[in-house]
Amino acid sequence: MRKVPKLRFKEFTNEWEEKKLGEIGVINPKSKTLPENFIYIDLESVIGGQLKEKKIIEKKEAPSRAKRVVEKNDILYQTVRPYQQNNLYFSFNDELDYVASTGYAQIRIFYNNSGYVYYLIHTKKFLDKVLERCTGTSYPAINSEDLARISIKISKNISEQEKIANFLSSVDKKISLTEEKLELFKEYKKGVMQKIFSQELRFKDNEGNDYPEWEEKRLGEISQISAGGDINKENFSEKQTENFIYPIYANALEKKGLYGYSNIYKISGESITVTARGNIGVANYRKENYFPIVRLLVIKMNEVKYSLKYFTYYINIIKIIKEVTGVPQLTAPQLKEYKVLFPSSLEEQEKIADFLSSIDSKIENIEKELESLKEFKKGLLQQMFV
Repeated sequence: MRKVPKLRFKEFTNEWEEKKLGEIGVINPKSKTLPENFIYIDLESVIGGQLKEKKIIEKKEAPSRAKRVVEKNDILYQTVRPYQQNNLYFSFNDELDYVASTGYAQIRIFYNNSGYVYYLIHTKKFLDKVLERCTGTSYPAINSEDLARISIKISKNISEQEKIANFLSSVDKKISLTEEKLELFKEYKKGVMQKIFSQELRFKDNEGNDYPEWEEKRLGEISQISAGGDINKENFSEKQTENFIYPIYANALEKKGLYGYSNIYKISGESITVTARGNIGVANYRKENYFPIVRLLVIKMNEVKYSLKYFTYYINIIKIIKEVTGVPQLTAPQLKEYKVLFPSSLEEQEKIADFLSSIDSKIENIEKELESLKEFKKGLLQQMFV
């Protein structure tokens, strides 16, 4: 059985040793008395290894699960639905104490590097062992005794542990910075859209002149709006019905003649789809051929002087919501009545759409970078531990 990792710093050659988690530290150490005021960490506070919210509460108002006073270098391991891996390495230095929910196992490591153990318990091998020991269906959980009995392989060399922890921490830092950059761009896009569509921010033509004033019309005056068709589910799998808006299914339906089993119809050329049920009012610009399903509304502009990309952005910012007989939904007649504000000049519409599209491209690139970093870290966890 392999006792060294596949990927290793070249200065280390010794074999790793096998220990139970409970042998290298204590799980749920006895806590000191709760302070009068503290920052409470519950299961919603931590996402992806980061403390997203600091909830300051008084002892007299504390929930019954607030029992674990946390110390620096403790590890909080999510014992309920552990597959989410919303665990926390505690390294804060605040004036107030932190108290964790009993939904976490509090792990305090002795004689080993806590950061190293923190990354080790995020490996797939460790998670698989945890899930094997979980009980419950809707909220699978592992108890602290079973967690303590899980076997792990660790380096005997503290310097190697520190080097691994520091390296992975630097990757986490890069991920965190990329997430922050992504959030900033999304907030920037939201702010600039509000300024553009309120006309606080205006574009000028190529000669530096102002464009004409904007117009306001009902959406039904400038476009044709239709509802998607209903699919006979006896002839299609649930996965197919979830993906009918994509061209591969449109092509497959047309090739096999399957569209005859339902009243769906084909959309060709540019259009906008708007969700009519579920996440109501989300608009998407489309230029591929597709068969719209019943929970979509389709917009085709009456004239070429209207930019579909512009109206896609506009519809997304006005946040359409309709409720009929208690069931949230949007119908074609309702959508036709919505008033839309738009530049009289097609050129200004296109400039707005191109500007917002450029921001979307940057956001997409950051999302790809973030996904690549997460995959890189996932690979490291697989190869840097046994």
